[in-house]
Amino acid sequence: MANRSRSRRRPVAIAGGASMALTVAGVVAPHAADATGLHVVTNTADSGTGSLREALQAAGDGDLVTFASSVTGAIDLTSPLHVDHAVTIHGPGADKLSIDGQNQVVDLVVDDPNAGVVTISGLTFTHGKGVTGGAVDIAS
Repeated sequence: MANRSRSRRRPVAIAGGASMALTVAGVVAPHAADATGLHVVTNTADSGTGSLREALQAAGDGDLVTFASSVTGAIDLTSPLHVDHAVTIHGPGADKLSIDGQNQVVDLVVDDPNAGVVTISGLTFTHGKGVTGGAVDIAS
């Protein structure tokens, strides 16, 4: 029998506060290029061609969103990012890229928690603002 490595799940704690940052990290399964789509974020713009927002809107169920190696720093949001289907977002590293709600908006909203698993790694969510927290909001 072949030796199979198992990925470990890491718990995530969410706490409130204007200066609180949430780092979501984990192991992402290898991406099967023939089974799902690949969307590459090429800039830190809030919207438009090459942005994370555009990649999430274009991604289909089960697709993978990654980042070009040049995408570092912060993505400053003017409105929340939305996800309504299963998607994997694999950032360049929690210490390299943050999603910043600028103390004005929730960073990420999962619109349909029953639509599939949203997997996020290699990003830091920071300065999100919402009624029940700021980094990630899961609609009910």
